Amino acid sequence: MADRSKATRYFKQFKTSQQLRPCYESIDMRGRVSEPCSRYLFNDRIHYLDDRSLSIYQEGVKRYHGVFTVETFESVVNAPHTLGRVNQNDPSQPVSGSSSASVPQPDNELRGTLPATADAAIDDPDVIPFGYFKERSEPRLQMICETEVRIHGAQIKGVTRDMSVSGAQLFIEDNVSVQTGDEISVSFMGLQREADGVDVYDIAYIVVGQDFQDDGTLLRLQRTEPGKWSQFDKFIESLLKRRDPDARLDIEDDFQSALAWYYERLYAENSSFIPVFAGKDDSGDLMVQSVALTRGNQFLTRFFCTSTDNYNFTPLCLPHCLQTLQAGKPVLIAMYRHQGDSDRSQRIHSAASNEFSSDRDFLGFVRHVLSYPQHCIVKVIPGSEPLQSLSTAKINLLSSKLRSLSSEQASMLDRQIDGLQMVAYMADMTGWAGQLSDDESLQCPQQQPVWVGSEQRVLSSGEVCNRLEADWRSLNPELIRFGYAERRREHRYLARTAVTVQIQDTAIDGMTQDLSWHGMRILLPAEVEVKQGSMIKVGLTTMQEKRGAIDLMNIPYRVAGFRYDKDGTLLMLERITGNRDSAMDEFFAELIARNRHKLPVDTGDVVHATTASLFEAIQSANTPALVFFLGMDREQGATMQYLGLPVGGNLLARNIGRGKDESFGYLFSQKLVKAMYDAVQLSLRQPDQEQSARPAFEFDLMVYEDAGNEAVDGFSVASEIDGGDAGQWRVARREIMAAENWRGLRVVVSHVHAIEDKLFDTLLFAIRDESRHRAMKLSDAVVSVTGYGEIFDITDDLALLPDCSGE
Repeated sequence: MADRSKATRYFKQFKTSQQLRPCYESIDMRGRVSEPCSRYLFNDRIHYLDDRSLSIYQEGVKRYHGVFTVETFESVVNAPHTLGRVNQNDPSQPVSGSSSASVPQPDNELRGTLPATADAAIDDPDVIPFGYFKERSEPRLQMICETEVRIHGAQIKGVTRDMSVSGAQLFIEDNVSVQTGDEISVSFMGLQREADGVDVYDIAYIVVGQDFQDDGTLLRLQRTEPGKWSQFDKFIESLLKRRDPDARLDIEDDFQSALAWYYERLYAENSSFIPVFAGKDDSGDLMVQSVALTRGNQFLTRFFCTSTDNYNFTPLCLPHCLQTLQAGKPVLIAMYRHQGDSDRSQRIHSAASNEFSSDRDFLGFVRHVLSYPQHCIVKVIPGSEPLQSLSTAKINLLSSKLRSLSSEQASMLDRQIDGLQMVAYMADMTGWAGQLSDDESLQCPQQQPVWVGSEQRVLSSGEVCNRLEADWRSLNPELIRFGYAERRREHRYLARTAVTVQIQDTAIDGMTQDLSWHGMRILLPAEVEVKQGSMIKVGLTTMQEKRGAIDLMNIPYRVAGFRYDKDGTLLMLERITGNRDSAMDEFFAELIARNRHKLPVDTGDVVHATTASLFEAIQSANTPALVFFLGMDREQGATMQYLGLPVGGNLLARNIGRGKDESFGYLFSQKLVKAMYDAVQLSLRQPDQEQSARPAFEFDLMVYEDAGNEAVDGFSVASEIDGGDAGQWRVARREIMAAENWRGLRVVVSHVHAIEDKLFDTLLFAIRDESRHRAMKLSDAVVSVTGYGEIFDITDDLALLPDCSGE
């Protein structure tokens, strides 16, 4: 009997401990209750709850200080009012719920307590902090442990939320009077059995933050006097290493880093902006160092393409434009392509808004530009001020392979990044200027000078009136191709050795430039006719003399590519292998293994990929736009997945954000989201060659003060898609601009090209090891994202238009 009593007590104790564990399941009461259910969000899990289930849920969360436990889950799903429990007492009750119970309801956000209602017209997605990367220096273990806290001489009971060697989060039921920077001591009563003699009492901490909640206070603590408590530190380290299999590390930091990193890459590779990176030259003057090409800005970069892989970005590099951008002001540039009389070459002619004596003169020039078949109007917007740099940890992660191969190349890239002074963004504004073409009152000053390369010429006569004496490098920035990934599957070693190439019946002597196990590059001293994909044979003349046992004079290769230049013909070759080539495979493996420490590695491919990854991150961390991502929710249909915003914010966010949390959901009605999503889907059905022609959808959005609209804090939103033709929209826009407080926004929407990267897979696997739920959330988001959008400010540009200003 005693044994049975002991077993019963053990079972009850075990069951109680299981019931108090955090629960990671979702609750779906649709079909379980007869009442309609609403959709709620808590700790990234979606629940569907009726009013009575919601009340039970709230009580359980409050009882355990904000933790959703297994006991609370079971209390909700097994509540007396559920249909299963009701049917046990009354078999006449129906088994399924009403049809209205299955209709998805808008999100409510649970933060300690749950709001009872939500505004269905507002789609307010979470904000992704662009530039965020692993701020925690050590792991944190999610654990509940009873404590006693001494604050200003008073002893108060509390429980931990999580712990690390250097810090802890602690929940106290009372609203205590404590300030950031106050020193407190914590005794970990719940750890005294496991501590095995280690002192767990009166450990010194300092308060680094606090959150006040309805039922208590959450304190964020950091250790002080680490040397004094070395045994306690070792105990916590051992606790982290030998943690219970059901205990979880707090991976929020890793999850946010992976999420931000992926969407930064997604934005950077698909952005319609042309990013411009500027630094200082040897004399200390600002110059454009590099310009980025993306899949999303192809329609805009084509205007600057004067021949194959040759881009002329001179209008961006002129000193007066850079000076204005450095002062934090945007610049409008009007450009057209014109064929000169002396040759057949087309050259870009340009002038910027800050070169004209009045706004009307500039608008007159814009109207003149529109008369040319090939024209482009752009707005160059400065990024974050000051420039938001990347963390050292992120730079080291993205450049780790390059650092292992060439410390010299990595140092050069470090110096390039350290020398950056500014990032600017070129946006297409041709649509904004289109309405000027019919305004005959706008006249272009005929004596206005325009830039043609580094020369300034009078518009009417073409006479050169000014010439920029500048280093050619300042007008020819480096091109960075965002999305560039390493193409080589193996290292190529820079090795020069004599070879003989057999092309059909002709033998030609050449010299290797590099070689690897499966390929090599060979330079032939003359232009040779060769076809890509054709088979040739290579003879390793010098090596054959030393290795007579194997035929090295007839090694089959396939021509993977070739290029003609002043030195001759450069062949890019891939070795043809087969089942009988084991001896040849062993020869190249031995050759490379014997010489790998003597030969430098060709790091060109790694340098390009590393540069692209780092500058993609810099672009996202400094964007002046509000970036959003569109996806398909299985229950709601078209939805706003996330909003992307730099960690430090930007000027646009401060101008249009509502409240301290910078809520932007008021901008997006369900009608607008659906229209944008449909435009993206339509563009995806177009042929591949048309998908990159222009963004899928472009329109203006107006935010204006409206005291009668209380739902959005006194501001209303209007857009071109609200109805009516272009003339009606212009009238409505003019009325909006008559308001005391308004702002004009340009929205550019397009589909996204998915990205594949081994680094992302690595981050995903690391998250999956600790939380399958978080890994599934990240994977679901990646799979469902289909479109993205950029919002940038055009308030000042709208005010320039005569139609808007009333002139």
